[in-house]
Amino acid sequence: MNAEELLVEFRTAGFTTCEFGLNSSHSGNLSVRLDDTMIITQALAMLGRLGRESLTAVPLTGDIDPKLNASKESLTHRVIYAQTGANAIVHTHPPAAITLSLLYDAIVPADADGAYHFPKVEVVAPDYLKGPQAVAEVIAAPFQHANMALSRGHGLFVAEETLERAVQFSCVLETSARIILNLLSIGKDPKVFQKDYFGKWK
Repeated sequence: MNAEELLVEFRTAGFTTCEFGLNSSHSGNLSVRLDDTMIITQALAMLGRLGRESLTAVPLTGDIDPKLNASKESLTHRVIYAQTGANAIVHTHPPAAITLSLLYDAIVPADADGAYHFPKVEVVAPDYLKGPQAVAEVIAAPFQHANMALSRGHGLFVAEETLERAVQFSCVLETSARIILNLLSIGKDPKVFQKDYFGKWK
């Protein structure tokens, strides 16, 4: 993939996260692994309007030069890459999923599409007073057995083969979260529709 193709991939992914309501104007971040480096969006980049100047190359090991102005989530991306075979990571702030993260320890889909893509998404609660490395390790822990993790009250991380695939899972989770909130708003228990209800779709 050449530089122009990579930029198009970043632009498409970033725009989609904003179009679908997963991010506000300057929230979230994206990265792609290239050998011993990752290309990641800069701090406070506007994901819906990414340009060449919005991306920076960060080594996967060693110190991160502050002059790169890389996303503050760079360390979390590096820890996730270190323990997965993923080539792309998408971090978003999806409102419905974040709302549920304040209520539950995991989001279990109550809809067929969600259940088809994942059995549940674990909610983690890092202690931000313990420093970036400790926070990154807590967020990355679920990636030992899953491709997603939701940081309580903060946002969603998805690690996949491509940015497009990671955006897809991000959108599916947010749709499932919205459905759960809709059920709760009309007094229905989402657990009625969880677990084996959509087993036939597996």
